[in-house]
Amino acid sequence: MNSPSHPVNNPARAKKYFERYAQGVVIRDHSLELYDRFLENLGEKQSLEQLVHRVLRRKEKCRLLDLGCGNANALREIKGLFGKRVHTIGMDLLPPSIIQGVDEFIEGDVHAQSFPGACDLILSFRSIHEMGGIRSLIPAIASSLEKGGRAYCWIRMRESPEGKTLFVGEMNEREENDLHALATQSSMNGCTLLLQPVEVPIPVLNENAERNTMIGGYVLLLHRPL
Repeated sequence: MNSPSHPVNNPARAKKYFERYAQGVVIRDHSLELYDRFLENLGEKQSLEQLVHRVLRRKEKCRLLDLGCGNANALREIKGLFGKRVHTIGMDLLPPSIIQGVDEFIEGDVHAQSFPGACDLILSFRSIHEMGGIRSLIPAIASSLEKGGRAYCWIRMRESPEGKTLFVGEMNEREENDLHALATQSSMNGCTLLLQPVEVPIPVLNENAERNTMIGGYVLLLHRPL
């Protein structure tokens, strides 16, 4: 899946973010309330709880993957609402401080791990810009979806503080070109694909940030038909 011109399994990059997470430099607080705000900004009218209910109307159990789950608060909250009817899966460089409520945790660099399969819902709202390797990451997400499954992702690309425009995380011109190319496609690995640029105010990510700062990025929506 990876090509020599797009090296993504980068131990130095993984080490950099591991240290930032361990030191608390990067906020890892991922709550259900925050996720619902992200879903709304991505154009989804239903909350995460409602999305899980929708899955459970057609099958006995919902497999939910949070890619870059942080402290896994959202997964624990969903587990508290649905119990054994939802199988929660977290992926991150560091394990959450509280593992209860997370049925399965995959630790390490996402590009060096095998993605879990047959997922009904995949979420990633705060981490893809730090992972990079868009060309291989998005196909991996698509391949992990079960029939009827959906992925909701927000890919941060640029910040515009005080009129300046800066790439964030591992995003750069090459990654942006890859996103532009992928945005011309309507399908991927058997899934319908919607990838479009959008700007949101940075308070969605950090309520203490300057109000005039905007985040430019991409909405990624994938759906595998039944």
